[in-house]
Amino acid sequence: MLILGFILMVIGGIWLVIEAFRESVLWGLGVLLIPIVGLVFVVMHWDVAGKPFLIQLAGVILWFVGGGAQKHVSTLPPPRPPAAVVATR
Repeated sequence: MLILGFILMVIGGIWLVIEAFRESVLWGLGVLLIPIVGLVFVVMHWDVAGKPFLIQLAGVILWFVGGGAQKHVSTLPPPRPPAAVVATR
């Protein structure tokens, strides 16, 4: 899920920058260089920026869920060996 989330974040981000440049060069440069401008662009131009934003948001959610699941699995204790392999004194 981490990889899929990352791919969706990248696709949504590139799509958002393309839509901003279609609006104007200044919007495109602002979205590309200043993170808060991207949010302003999404709010002001929801009709064209809504879909890329939601795809990015889905990617972020998948990335966090995948990362959380991976962290949970890595904190599990190691499995015990089968009873026949355990050495006795």
